[in-house]
Amino acid sequence: MMNSMDADYIFFERGNRMEKTDFAPDGYGKFESTMTIWGKEGIRIKVHVNAKAGKEDEYLSKYMASINRKLVCSEENRQAVEQALLDSDMLDLAEKWMAKAKKGKDENRECYILKDGQKVFLPISREDFCQSLYLRSIHLSFDEDIDKENPEAQLNLLCNPAYFGQYSIMAIVDPDNYVECMKLAGG
Repeated sequence: MMNSMDADYIFFERGNRMEKTDFAPDGYGKFESTMTIWGKEGIRIKVHVNAKAGKEDEYLSKYMASINRKLVCSEENRQAVEQALLDSDMLDLAEKWMAKAKKGKDENRECYILKDGQKVFLPISREDFCQSLYLRSIHLSFDEDIDKENPEAQLNLLCNPAYFGQYSIMAIVDPDNYVECMKLAGG
């Protein structure tokens, strides 16, 4: 976790806005939509509201301002996420994963060949690692024990090339809008 003086981690609150009508029901108290974030279309936005049966739409409307505060992903936001991942040694972990991939050669340089045929050269630069990141989804949950005005957001990130295979990087944007890298998930 970081201290409040470290502004590089702040998840800025400006950018895209969504309306209640952008969301489709996806089961009891669950809603899903997609939006463009970081220049990539089709990023899944999943919202769960803990509401009494039949009141889910009402609660979704009530939380739209809070949802929009978390769904703001400008380039500054991306930089805060990237820095949190770098500070959590995800770049080093990516290199360790790549060192286990199939070895190959490209113009007399040693490289690692991924299952999709992409070639990765070590060391991976910070720039290449950061440019490889993209959001797969953002999850917001409005449960009774969570701050409903500013909930935690779970970011599910992938890389292209797929440094972690089918695994994604999980990061959290906490109620104070600080970003923290959590772990790898999936598989």
